[in-house]
Amino acid sequence: AQEHLVSEMLRTLLGNMLRLFRPPIPTVTMVLSTPAGESHEFGILAAAMLASLAGVEPVFLGPNLPAREIADAARRTSAKVIALSITFPSETTQEEVNALRAAMPEDAELWVGGASSAALELSHLGRKTVLVKDLPAFENECRRWSN
Repeated sequence: AQEHLVSEMLRTLLGNMLRLFRPPIPTVTMVLSTPAGESHEFGILAAAMLASLAGVEPVFLGPNLPAREIADAARRTSAKVIALSITFPSETTQEEVNALRAAMPEDAELWVGGASSAALELSHLGRKTVLVKDLPAFENECRRWSN
């Protein structure tokens, strides 16, 4: 119970900070989530904060979302990047990433990061798929992309 309490407090704090640090005039929009089966959201929430600080409008969807819902959110918000965090992949993680790449807007990039992202096969997904090794690399990609 204590772990859940602290986790919820941290999630609320990070969510509130995300609202405080929204860019006044965002250059572009990014959708951030974790795929179906992935419930660990702190990494992607921290990424949303870094995106915001880099001038990107983050649309944080939370964890454990099916590929079609993430792709639909990207279309509705005209997002040019979809960022996923993979901490503990399930049996269907690769399938969800493949389905997302197929369903997402053609002009958007897919960024995949997190502790277990390197275990995924991403090379067949195309040139608009970026493996992000850590949060500093994510921040650098955000700055490159927003400029």
